[in-house]
Amino acid sequence: MLRRQNPLHAGISRASISRRVRSLAVPAIVLLAASLPAPASGDKATRPSEIESGLTRVILEIRKSFVSHSPDPLLAFVPASTKVFLAVDAIAADKAWYSRDQMQALLRKAYSRLETTAFQVRLDRIRGAEEGSEMIIFPATWSCRRSGKIWTVRLRFALSRQAGTWILEEIREVH
Repeated sequence: MLRRQNPLHAGISRASISRRVRSLAVPAIVLLAASLPAPASGDKATRPSEIESGLTRVILEIRKSFVSHSPDPLLAFVPASTKVFLAVDAIAADKAWYSRDQMQALLRKAYSRLETTAFQVRLDRIRGAEEGSEMIIFPATWSCRRSGKIWTVRLRFALSRQAGTWILEEIREVH
């Protein structure tokens, strides 16, 4: 994560920063708008009590994977025949589709280097958790320590229901 420096201390003029900000402002606004879901008529946040029990179990198992430093609970939702899109710098250098075996190796390596200090799921921010939904997206915050430094990573998980079973489709770092 980049830290902002005082422009006077970094040897960069305020005018230069102003030009950079203006050049990035429009693309950033377009990107932000494109990433937001279109509000549906009567759209409301999902209450934790409205989440089906099978989905709650999946979310708790994914959390357990990060907290216990074991990839197995998370991999229970990755069939051998599928791949997961992984875009989390702390886990994999490349944003790509990974098989179950590759995910296991990447998670083990990441868990061996990083100590999880907290993993929180925002149940009130889950999208698509209504009964009978075929796809859900939920956000989480992963705090971990490496070499004495604590990192906080915002994640987004995507799951789909296939033949009545929840399958992990994607784990993405949200900047």
